[in-house]
Amino acid sequence: MALFKDKKDLDKVGPIRSARHYFINYVLEHNAIYAHIGQSPQAESDLKTMKIADINGQLFDSQKARNKENDHEYWRDRKKSAPHNSYSSINNLTNIAKRLGYAVEQNFKKVLNLSADEINLENIEGKNDVVEAQKITAGYHSKNMNEFNYDKETKTYTKKAKGIQAKEEITGEEYKIKNLIILQTTSTEIRDGENKGRIDVKNVGALNGYYITNGKAKKIIARKESRYDITKYYDLEGNEIKLNDEAAKLLYLGIVGDTGRFLFPNTSNDTLRVASELIKYDFNMSALLDKMEIISENIMRFRAFIFENYDVYQDGVAYLKITKEDMDKYGVDPGEVSTGVNLLRSLKDLYAWCFAIDEGNKVRVRIRSKGPVINTLAEKYAGGGHPLASGATVKNWEELDDLLDDMARVVAEYLRENKIKI
Repeated sequence: MALFKDKKDLDKVGPIRSARHYFINYVLEHNAIYAHIGQSPQAESDLKTMKIADINGQLFDSQKARNKENDHEYWRDRKKSAPHNSYSSINNLTNIAKRLGYAVEQNFKKVLNLSADEINLENIEGKNDVVEAQKITAGYHSKNMNEFNYDKETKTYTKKAKGIQAKEEITGEEYKIKNLIILQTTSTEIRDGENKGRIDVKNVGALNGYYITNGKAKKIIARKESRYDITKYYDLEGNEIKLNDEAAKLLYLGIVGDTGRFLFPNTSNDTLRVASELIKYDFNMSALLDKMEIISENIMRFRAFIFENYDVYQDGVAYLKITKEDMDKYGVDPGEVSTGVNLLRSLKDLYAWCFAIDEGNKVRVRIRSKGPVINTLAEKYAGGGHPLASGATVKNWEELDDLLDDMARVVAEYLRENKIKI
């Protein structure tokens, strides 16, 4: 189970699996929207009786909802075997949630006690519950073990699952984990007559465990009094533990990305003020920015393809069609394609542009603007987003022409209202 703190436009989220009743306990304490595909009988009962804001991918999966209006919102990765190949995107899930009447903006309840100051675990005088934690092995079965190895240079842990290094699927980068909380719990087989090996996991009550960070581990106790309560984590002296928060670094990276290194129109006085406060924290700003620019050779070659093949639709409007053959040729997927959408921004006299990406049963469209408002246009084509950065979906290349016609009208109106001549 993965929890997302915000709604960044992640193009690929997953693999999405079926719901389990013990996961619902975490959904409740985070007041979260639960995206899944199918569910156990126990979870199905809880979803109904507890009125959980859930999105069941069985209703939106491209295989089971073929030829229906919303068949694009979940999809299957043909390179992987079921059931580990179902995906969606944050934008898709947000749009579904809105249609279902779920609140997508809310005050997030404080669950973890995070600190912007670096937390280093040390033994308190007279206590010796802090131990070295350079390599941690944890799992619930001898055939399903996770290994975490500490990197002193980055002060983070990398992960191996079943002996294989865990990497981010799109970028190929190793996971870097700052905090680890490992809890000891019990599981029992549910005898529901279906003999599918379903289990019940105890995550309500008091659980012993460890908080691990910066190469050290400290014994803790987690307490969750009821399914609806927030889990609190305490040391053996009864003090609520503080966790290292990399939020400053991540927020800064988010601001840099969302503002195009402070070049986009969404860069405000407040943006610069917040960024100036964030860089006071202990992280290497230059190294982070350099890392953002590093790409693989195939993506570099694909970006050359972008500049060679984009087309001008009319004054102020450009577009690029990317077919499955194009992606296969350069070894890129739709998510990697989308990372290049802002490359056309520097083109003279360009005010709006889009990437149209063939995903088999649909064409995903990434729309960008340097002035004209395009999110209302995106909503017309089963999408939405920000005024200057949105996403949409069309059924085929013919419908793309309709979208381009609409985009041309929006740009023409913008040029006329602002007395801009090209």
